[in-house]
Amino acid sequence: MSIDFIFKRCPNCSANLKFIPGSKTGQCEFCGSSFLVSTLKGRGNNSETEAMEFNRDWAQIIFDLTVERFQIQHEIDLTEDSNAMERIEKESRKAAMELEEEESVTMNVPFITSNSRGPLHICEEYTRSDMK
Repeated sequence: MSIDFIFKRCPNCSANLKFIPGSKTGQCEFCGSSFLVSTLKGRGNNSETEAMEFNRDWAQIIFDLTVERFQIQHEIDLTEDSNAMERIEKESRKAAMELEEEESVTMNVPFITSNSRGPLHICEEYTRSDMK
């Protein structure tokens, strides 16, 4: 069994991208940009695959809202934990890409930190209206 790859150019740095047909998201190994993959159906067996850079503003909004909501809910400042911030940033990018195609998205980050009661998790829902 072989896997067919599609090769395109990164919309940010023009480096070669490769991804598996059917995947909806990807990340450039050269510059780190995240991108959406869409397949445009043509007539017959013709189709064209396109890679588009996702809305970075949405990722930042989701990131900021997540950190703020967690602080309000648990009275814990996650900005002091670099590992937590990295995980939230990654999930924020993923949520922003999903939100490009969906009206709402749920972001889950399990075991982000802990307190005296035990482990704490992030489970937040975001809608397109939250991005305004």
